[in-house]
Amino acid sequence: MSTDSTAVVEDGAPLFELDLGMAELVRMSDVLARWETRPWAEVQEMAQLIGPRLLGQLVGRGLWDDWSAAEQASLHWAMAEGHSVGCVLESYARREYVAPRIHFLRQAIDRTAVACGAYGHTRVSSGSSLGQAEEYLARFTALPEGWRVEVMRRAASGGDIVAAIAEAAVSRNVLRSVYGMKV
Repeated sequence: MSTDSTAVVEDGAPLFELDLGMAELVRMSDVLARWETRPWAEVQEMAQLIGPRLLGQLVGRGLWDDWSAAEQASLHWAMAEGHSVGCVLESYARREYVAPRIHFLRQAIDRTAVACGAYGHTRVSSGSSLGQAEEYLARFTALPEGWRVEVMRRAASGGDIVAAIAEAAVSRNVLRSVYGMKV
């Protein structure tokens, strides 16, 4: 991170202010790691602030337009998730609802911090990268329409969508090689 107080990014925003803002977001991620021990009002406020501040970081540094459509959608989704957490009354704040959303917010902070050069590696396990998600989407959209519907039916009935996509490809290969069918 730059500590030169005179450095600015293209839109004229002082880089040191962006660096301070990013450091605050990383601190918020650390606080949210212990969200169950924090006052609920504090968790709500942080959750609602994170998305807009992350977007401000990327726009302020001129990085937003370089993000892929999937990365942008992920950040927009984080903004909505943060708002949703912020609207949950404390009496309705259930771990099974709140914990995945807070984890998602922390992932968004990490991805943005890495993009902004705040630190060189992600700290929150993401499970699946955006690159993998884009690859699965490409595999899914390559399936014929009926096969896509069946994949979604299997996923909607509690199955793993990634496994269903892979099983569809294997099944199509079996039909082609065993029965000579082009499906």
